[in-house]
Amino acid sequence: MKKNLIPVLSFLFAAVTVEAQVIDYSAASIPDSLKTNAAVVKRFEEIDFEVKGTDRSTIKFHQVYTVLNKKGDHILGFNQYTDPHTSISDVEIKVFDAFGKQKQKYNKKDLTVVAVGSGFMDDAYYNYLMINTASYPVTVEYTYEVKRRGTLFYPDYTIAGHEESVQYSRFVATISNEAGMHFRAFNTSQKPVVNNPSDETVYTWKYNNVKAIEKEEGTADFDFRNPVVSLAPNNFSYNGYEGKMDNWQNYGRWAYNLQNGRDALSAPKQKFFQELVKDARTDKEKTARIYNYLQKNFRYVSIQLGIGGFQSYSAEFTDSKKFGDCKALSNLMYSALKSVGVKSHHALISAGANNGLSDPNFPTQEFNHMILCVPNASDTIWLECTSNTLDFGVLGNFTENRNALLLTENGGVLVSTPKSKSSANTAISKTVIQLDEEGGAMAEMRVFTRGEYKDMFISSLHGRTPDDQKRVLVNYLGFKAPDDFLIEKKDSADGFNTIIKLQYEKMPDFSSGTKMFLPLNVRKLVNGILPDGKNRKLDYYFEHPFEKTDTTVFYLPKDFMVDAMPGNMEKKCTQGIYTARFWYDENTNAIWSVSDFKLLSHRLPASEYQAVATFFTAVNKDLNQKIIIRKKS
Repeated sequence: MKKNLIPVLSFLFAAVTVEAQVIDYSAASIPDSLKTNAAVVKRFEEIDFEVKGTDRSTIKFHQVYTVLNKKGDHILGFNQYTDPHTSISDVEIKVFDAFGKQKQKYNKKDLTVVAVGSGFMDDAYYNYLMINTASYPVTVEYTYEVKRRGTLFYPDYTIAGHEESVQYSRFVATISNEAGMHFRAFNTSQKPVVNNPSDETVYTWKYNNVKAIEKEEGTADFDFRNPVVSLAPNNFSYNGYEGKMDNWQNYGRWAYNLQNGRDALSAPKQKFFQELVKDARTDKEKTARIYNYLQKNFRYVSIQLGIGGFQSYSAEFTDSKKFGDCKALSNLMYSALKSVGVKSHHALISAGANNGLSDPNFPTQEFNHMILCVPNASDTIWLECTSNTLDFGVLGNFTENRNALLLTENGGVLVSTPKSKSSANTAISKTVIQLDEEGGAMAEMRVFTRGEYKDMFISSLHGRTPDDQKRVLVNYLGFKAPDDFLIEKKDSADGFNTIIKLQYEKMPDFSSGTKMFLPLNVRKLVNGILPDGKNRKLDYYFEHPFEKTDTTVFYLPKDFMVDAMPGNMEKKCTQGIYTARFWYDENTNAIWSVSDFKLLSHRLPASEYQAVATFFTAVNKDLNQKIIIRKKS
């Protein structure tokens, strides 16, 4: 159900003298003011979007972009979806060098066409062309037309993309009064010119000399400062199903009706679920039993059936095949719960880390996923029905902390999913290291994980090749690179355990004479620092909050003793806490290192950013300290 935006950011074009509509493709004609902070300059753009009734639309593009450096390479690629509802024509792509001389020309037959393979559209294809360049600047011009049957999707008018300035851009939307339109401008106060012929309304936006905005690392897409105007229909038709999108209630009513009546299960299957929960004491326990059963016995497959991916398989079909997409698996869970007397609701959501609606007050089709909501007397239960690893009632950063549209008998209701908590994502490790006199070591780490770390350990470590595992250990988890290792897994009732056996030919970071300089632990609790942001304007987003604890025990060779080790540490800021304790056990000739790090929130307000960045830098400095041991005299 992903909104097919016909993205402006996928298309590239060149420079212009606007009044005469003569395009100057030479990069030298770009004003210096438009090069500041820019990787791309949109030289010329005219987009004409037309809606005739509620059953068809056409959008014509003519765009010219100059790519100034490698950071703008994302512009050097044409990419357009097609499906039974969408077609493209009149494709012409030209490439110009820095002096404005044409070097290549392409048309529709030159596009590579591949099946989407995953997503939410019937018979969907990518039509793309990648343009290679050996030098910059380079200018690309695109001219093409997109026709759609159905009007569920209106395109966004992206005035400027990331690190992109604009020399001239015009967008005209001609909308039949039958379909209607509402729009929302983000990061621009400019109003369109509106004309009202007898049976349609024409909206015209124009922009000249828009300067590029410097990109800030760690921002969420919905929070970015670039100007864009989002458009959406008031009345629409999609594959013969008519609906309204003038408010969330009406749009939810349309989506609800697509699922309604697809929940029937055979009498034997209903009896099976009833037997499964017959001794369960609460609705929550019933829900957990059915969720765990389906999680173990069904698998997610991204399939594209139903009307454009909006309508699920019937529950009986999914049950017979033992697989389904997000809609099918959510619908099967819904149907199973209904058979045991537990009420639930399908819920549409914008999935992806730090994703979400651009504006919850602006009804539009931005959803790309379906989950299930189970109202409960004490607490609402949210279920991600496509995952084989997430625990019951846990959404994870894919869908938590954002708005979802519940589909009810009375229409759509916009509600919030649970906010992520640091305690939900934990990694607790204990490592025992036996050092030898040459600096070699055998180490065994046991890691208990929950939430995002459980999911990451399962998907990234278990069942992977040794090379892939080592890359994850070193590059993502911050391990000191081992010379050899073995990874085992062990499930438990309250989480997931991983056993990592490591061998090091040289455990010390370095040696000097009879002294060895050891790291504080095998893995860093914090792997990296935040970018500088003294003048940051936008909030920074982590993937998720977390809690990490590490206990490391170094058993020293019998002829070695402690020479020096760090003192206890404690660092705090508004969003994080770090502590570390060190001691020496003379009886076992062992050094103990116990560290804790908590990141309390995934969202870091811009006003607090610099203080938290300073905190991360200080913690990393502490983590780089060494334990020094030496050979006894």
